[in-house]
Amino acid sequence: MNSIVLIFASFLLLAILHSTIAINCYKCTAGTEGCNAYAFNKGGSGVIATSDSTAAYCTKITYASNNAAAERSYATSGSCSASTTTTNGLTQTTSCCTTDLCNNAHGRTASIIVAMITTILVLFFTK
Repeated sequence: MNSIVLIFASFLLLAILHSTIAINCYKCTAGTEGCNAYAFNKGGSGVIATSDSTAAYCTKITYASNNAAAERSYATSGSCSASTTTTNGLTQTTSCCTTDLCNNAHGRTASIIVAMITTILVLFFTK
């Protein structure tokens, strides 16, 4: 029973910390230097690393009709849902993430990994 309470408390603490800590994201527009979907270059002239203290999550939007086309940005409120939509033959894939500079070439699941490690540590130290 104590383990369950500690696990729940750990996830609650992570959720509170996550919602109060701003993150940094890459920002660039499709077609600008360095902003390619798969050959991302953080040093490209079209790429900036944001330092907005209110950023809640980062996004990456990739367009399937042109694998090199991508946009990267961030949002300060609301929610983000990973999705793939097709309109007029153009497939758009939106990825969301919540760790610093996570909207680079490949998405990461660092938040999930941190939560799992925290849970394992809590279980280990409560025995």
